[in-house]
Amino acid sequence: MHATTFRLSLIAAPLVCLVLTTTVEAQQPTRPAPRVTQPAPRRTPTTQNQPNRQLPPTTQQQQQPPARQAAAPRPGAQAQASSGRPVAAPGPAPQPRNPNFQLTPAQLQLLDQVLQRWEQESNRINTFKCNFGYWEVDKQFGPKQNNYILSDGKGYIKYKAPDRGIYRVSELTEWDGNKQVYVPKTGNLDHWVCDGKAIFEFNYEKRQLIERQLAPEMQGKAITDGPLPFIFGAKAQELKRRYWMRDVTPPEQAGKQVWLEAWPKFQQDAANYHHAIVILDQATFRPWALRIIQPDGQNSLDYQFVNIQVNDPLSILKLDFAPPLTPWNWQRVVQPPPGSEQQAQRVAPPESRR
Repeated sequence: MHATTFRLSLIAAPLVCLVLTTTVEAQQPTRPAPRVTQPAPRRTPTTQNQPNRQLPPTTQQQQQPPARQAAAPRPGAQAQASSGRPVAAPGPAPQPRNPNFQLTPAQLQLLDQVLQRWEQESNRINTFKCNFGYWEVDKQFGPKQNNYILSDGKGYIKYKAPDRGIYRVSELTEWDGNKQVYVPKTGNLDHWVCDGKAIFEFNYEKRQLIERQLAPEMQGKAITDGPLPFIFGAKAQELKRRYWMRDVTPPEQAGKQVWLEAWPKFQQDAANYHHAIVILDQATFRPWALRIIQPDGQNSLDYQFVNIQVNDPLSILKLDFAPPLTPWNWQRVVQPPPGSEQQAQRVAPPESRR
């Protein structure tokens, strides 16, 4: 996926993690939450439909990944008046980090069995819908007294095989470093739609609908071949080609959950994330949570998934994945596929209809 879609690649990760579920009924995880040694976070659920921020629990292994370096402000960082959070200038592209672990024959056999089972279950998914909660952990700018949670929000995901998708954040609160309180964020919330031929991003700050067209060879598989294909149900062999993977299930969760850790082997993937951890329910292979460790190696995005509906013909509308109309007084920015003959992006004038 093109470098300009880095943010989309991260928020798209949970989309396919959910696509791998095999049950149709909507419910919230009922298994006891893993033990958390840190203080309880600020937000607590008030209804059955809200996710419960008790995951994923941190371990020494996850907090101290191999080859981790301490995060530091990049040159050119400037303070942002609205939240006190600096905007860093781009630095060198991160390179893959070999985690330096070796799997025994027994561990390799177990990993193969898990990936094959995951592949089988994901192949059964035609449509998918769920709600999610997510928490951004930033150890430099998030408040220490609240486990460094910089922002938390919720939204929904819809998916139709092979590559139609919607991701939308409907509610978000963010830590204001100047006021030292959490404040609601009402604008510029993440929202994108994929119709199989292009990815449409709503940029509320610039009042632009950005249409990133997909090359013909990417149409039909833009999601499964994205930066996190192990979440999107890619083939087991392809996962092992692109990632160093292992089972990191904590002993207290054995028999209840399966934790898979994946480290990218290629620079294109390493530029998007340091590594990732997926938590599956062992009984149903239903993804329960996802942690994306960001390229700095210490900050993360945590997701929890609830109210999952799989292969329900009434949960997905026919027009859900249609190319969206340009909002009134917005611009439509068309970005051709990388390497195409159309070098310059096309900008349409403000309009209310395409």
